[in-house]
Amino acid sequence: MPTALVVGLITSVWVPPSLTAMGVVCPAAVVAATRFGPAATRVMVIAVVIALAGWAWGAARIEATATPPMVLPARAAGVVSIDDAPRRGRFGGWSARARVERVVVPGARLPSGTRLLADGNGSPPRRGDLLRFDTGQLRSAITPDSPPWWRDYLERQRVAARIRLDGAQVVGTRGGLTGVRDRLSTWVQSHAAGGLEGDRAGLIRGMAFGGTDGLRDDTDEDFRTTGLAHLVAVSGQNIAVVATAVIALMRAVGARRRGALVAAAICIVVYCAVCEGGASVGRAAVAGILGVVAELRSSPRERWYLLLTGLAILLCIQPRAIGDPGLQLSFSAVAGLFVFSGTFSRYAEGWVGTRLASLAGLAAAASLSTAPVLVWNFGTLSIVGLVVNIVAVPLAAPIVVLALVGVVLGAVVPPIGLLATAIAGLGAQVLLVIAHAGAALPGAAVSLPSEAALPLGLVVLGIAAAIHWPAARRQVGRH
Repeated sequence: MPTALVVGLITSVWVPPSLTAMGVVCPAAVVAATRFGPAATRVMVIAVVIALAGWAWGAARIEATATPPMVLPARAAGVVSIDDAPRRGRFGGWSARARVERVVVPGARLPSGTRLLADGNGSPPRRGDLLRFDTGQLRSAITPDSPPWWRDYLERQRVAARIRLDGAQVVGTRGGLTGVRDRLSTWVQSHAAGGLEGDRAGLIRGMAFGGTDGLRDDTDEDFRTTGLAHLVAVSGQNIAVVATAVIALMRAVGARRRGALVAAAICIVVYCAVCEGGASVGRAAVAGILGVVAELRSSPRERWYLLLTGLAILLCIQPRAIGDPGLQLSFSAVAGLFVFSGTFSRYAEGWVGTRLASLAGLAAAASLSTAPVLVWNFGTLSIVGLVVNIVAVPLAAPIVVLALVGVVLGAVVPPIGLLATAIAGLGAQVLLVIAHAGAALPGAAVSLPSEAALPLGLVVLGIAAAIHWPAARRQVGRH
């Protein structure tokens, strides 16, 4: 049933619900359902109802989260809160995403919670700071040269305009749970990668808590070219590391299984709260919590069910997230591991050892399943990604473990924390060398038009069908 809900939510993004459309869908579903037995009929009707409910809910969420109309440019005065860690500009100054707390423009007042892109000079504020300004300048965040992906990004983030905040003053910080999250995130980011500098520090922070702000532009580009960009997005691997460590610690001090799992769920929420926000963080958090719930109930973890349930939860919150490349890459990579990794690993065992075959199968599955998404969103396809990921993927896990250990122990026993971070930095340096060397190879990546994503996606589906169709036929034959 999560599949039906996901279909309805995705449909709402491109097709607004209407009585005419529902009048066509419902009779068609009833006609199709009557061709099957009673049990299949009930399932079909329930699926249609859930899909229509998702369609209607998605449309309501899209309308509720639409950016408010504004007459720009305009002068503004009031208070905004800094919503993420400010980034330094190339030529000085800073930029960050901000939320309207109380902002007045001529003849109107902006709705509280409206998001703005804020720019300023001087020392950057901290995440969660409240800035008061009297002469802010509002202008459109979109220019005539803005690419379509930038417009889509602003729409997903509910960014209504860009504001200049030169001369703004810090008048306080956000309170409540949001304020606690701000302070915790600021502390973690400031203590992550202690003792490291440059790209190594940026990569450690990105691998442990997400984001590419600490990487140079050329390094960021090399990671995309070599297919390693997924390493700086919080994923299920990070969640598994956190959950495993907490459960092991709780069991070591005598906690029962249920208590250890509850503690793991709490730590997953806290960990995701301090990470850089994004689709991959949301997916990882949802999947992690669902996994813990499954363990608490002693029920088997149905991989596809959990994956689709996590996607449905995210789209119920914001249906436009389906257009986020991060979400598309995250879910396509996980689906690819489900579909391809086992078969690819078994095939590779005839050529290399079992351990290397397993790594090759994982890397090949992720590379194949994400290829259409990369072409659709970025117009590039990494050729060296398969080989590079065979080395990078197994190296990433211990780097993340050491980085998180460095943050935790750094607060209690600073020398040990710095040692763990230094060792993680050596691994990060290896990844940087791999990324730079791979990107320097001729033909490391090829440029393709976005239209090539469709035939490439059909090829991927064809490979999946060729792998699983014989097994599916044998399963049907047994029944």
